[in-house]
Amino acid sequence: MKKLLILALFLGLMTSCVQRYDAVTRSGYEIVIRDSNGLIEQALGRGDDSISVVTSHLEIDSEYRAMDYLHSKDTLMFYEEYVNGKKYTGFLEYKVIKTSTISKK
Repeated sequence: MKKLLILALFLGLMTSCVQRYDAVTRSGYEIVIRDSNGLIEQALGRGDDSISVVTSHLEIDSEYRAMDYLHSKDTLMFYEEYVNGKKYTGFLEYKVIKTSTISKK
């Protein structure tokens, strides 16, 4: 029980350190971007006009994660993954987001 409490506190601290941003896609949908590596701050500091984000449709929170390389447009990719002998299939969705639509949450 004590180990679970320590683990819960550690995970709480880790998730509180992750910056979250609101953004608008090219089609007008609002999304939430989780930036644990500071990539969005770097892109805003450099004056980049776009940033690439990705999400997996297997994730519960369906938040997007910032990426350090840029895709040319929105892309949907199918994938299969085996974990402990169990097959998981899903989609990875990549989007290019204009930095002018990003605001800190």
